[in-house]
Amino acid sequence: IGEYAFVSEKVSKVIKTFMPGSLTILLKAKDNVPGYVTHETGIIGIRIPSNKEALSLLEVVGIPLLVPSANKAGEKPAYNDKEVKDIFIDELGYIISGKCESQVPSTIVDFSKDEPVLIREGAISFKEVLEVYHG
Repeated sequence: IGEYAFVSEKVSKVIKTFMPGSLTILLKAKDNVPGYVTHETGIIGIRIPSNKEALSLLEVVGIPLLVPSANKAGEKPAYNDKEVKDIFIDELGYIISGKCESQVPSTIVDFSKDEPVLIREGAISFKEVLEVYHG
């Protein structure tokens, strides 16, 4: 993660505690991250999934993947590969077969500011994240 984003010591503790897992973190991107990845915001979202097939794919590819959530903005999430195919039709190069391990979305926390900001509460409570972050 430190190759692509600025990671403080406090954020590093959060990463070590909750990743891989249901946490997405937003961080300030380093200069080697293209603008199209951050939508020209300078902020990058990072998630390390706990799904074994996804982790195997990442290991084979050897670099981070730029992937969408399993839904389009404002629409309900997809919970299996058929629903993903129906939503994205031919927009994706690869879809992992199977179904979601959880019906609860990942927690999203913005660490790009002075203090963490909750974007979406999910499987991991924001309280837990803050306890680890603040020690």
